[in-house]
Amino acid sequence: MWTLEKEFNIAIGHRLMKNLNLCQNIHGHGFRILIGIKAEKLNKDDMVIDFSDVKKMITPLLDEWDHATILNENDEKVLWDLESHSFKIVRVKGDPTSENLCKILYEKINERFEEIKIQNNFYINFELDYVTIYETPTSKMTYKG
Repeated sequence: MWTLEKEFNIAIGHRLMKNLNLCQNIHGHGFRILIGIKAEKLNKDDMVIDFSDVKKMITPLLDEWDHATILNENDEKVLWDLESHSFKIVRVKGDPTSENLCKILYEKINERFEEIKIQNNFYINFELDYVTIYETPTSKMTYKG
């Protein structure tokens, strides 16, 4: 079994409305995101997948979040305030914790892989293994579907 790992870095703002500590305030992080892709066999080029192809697939998904403020879809007062000033906002179900963001991103990437399989009408020999988000250099969360 091979595991390919590709790293991405984006800036995200968020607020955890359910948190009674400092994270209830809007704040930001430089998120380091690791995408793990696994394969039991290599493709015709003796690769799991080309790193540049991974970048092409994942970057558009992350661009939706890059330099955005991600908020709980029920955080109406803050959503209204920020949206009325045309800030880049992303609404998610539940608080935008690293746990929830890992799962959301995992699901988005899996959907993208399925689209590629359908568009290209062929079997792809790799699958998503995990998504890891480093919220800080010493704090990370991993989701495996």
